[in-house]
Amino acid sequence: IAGQAFTVNQQGLECTFTIAPSAQTFAAEGGSGAITVNASPSGCQSARTAVSNANWIAINTGASGNGAGTVTYTVQGNTSSTQRTGTITVAGRTFTVTQGGLNCTFSIAPSSAALQAAGGNGQITIGVSPSNCSSTRTAISNNNWITISFGAAGTGGGSVGYTVAANNFLAERTGTITVAGQTFTVTQAAGAC
Repeated sequence: IAGQAFTVNQQGLECTFTIAPSAQTFAAEGGSGAITVNASPSGCQSARTAVSNANWIAINTGASGNGAGTVTYTVQGNTSSTQRTGTITVAGRTFTVTQGGLNCTFSIAPSSAALQAAGGNGQITIGVSPSNCSSTRTAISNNNWITISFGAAGTGGGSVGYTVAANNFLAERTGTITVAGQTFTVTQAAGAC
């Protein structure tokens, strides 16, 4: 104006973001989903981001953008029998993912052993179904003359070793080991004087 510069500073729209839905539940197998991002007032072009807060949830599209839009994501399979919960932060809002655990079943082989009075060592094989299950398991001796030599704790399938002490009594004895919720029975012959 008359050779002078007049400056106009204009603030941007103050945008408010919302998401829909705000949560989703998945089976142990996992899967994919989408989150709708709404911006108010209409036409707002403020920048937004989407960040996964769990290493088993991946952002596929919409990790960054402006205004309204869509974020897609993938949930990996859960190899544990334990339910888990994770979140995605979308435009400052929290989206919650709840995923069920695998229906894991443990088995043992053999289910029993018979030892001489002198005692000895043995091994139990642990099977799991489905085979990709990584649920935790333990092996606990229920008698002081049976000790766990290896495999007292682990995940999924595997092996457990045990040692049976000599029987110094004139009677046969029976003991057990609890392995992944299953009962392994040890029968030991009587000792001799």
